[in-house]
Amino acid sequence: MLLTVLGIVAFAAGLLFSIAFHEYGHFFWARKFGMRVPQFMVGFGPTLFSRTRGETEYGIKAVPLGGYIRIVGMIPPAEENESTRATRMRSFIAEVGGGARGPPPPRAPRPGFLSKPTG
Repeated sequence: MLLTVLGIVAFAAGLLFSIAFHEYGHFFWARKFGMRVPQFMVGFGPTLFSRTRGETEYGIKAVPLGGYIRIVGMIPPAEENESTRATRMRSFIAEVGGGARGPPPPRAPRPGFLSKPTG
């Protein structure tokens, strides 16, 4: 029984470390490029623990299945009388549409052995 509990605790700690390391990559590059990062959180749901250092609040949330950092200016501000959902949808469409403009790049020719008939 004790080994099972230790295994679960070790798995949760490893998962939290993995998520925190991943989010730190976003945090590092955001700070390197001069962006303001007011929150660095591991997990989702209600906050279990948080501490503010400088301008960033670091914390652990109740469900350790992900994480996020909040970057100021990453999402354009809402227009007047616009709902939050509309703002998110507008930024999503702009992001997806940005990559879809223009003709697709030409395809590379297939190697000869892939185009020969079998048999």
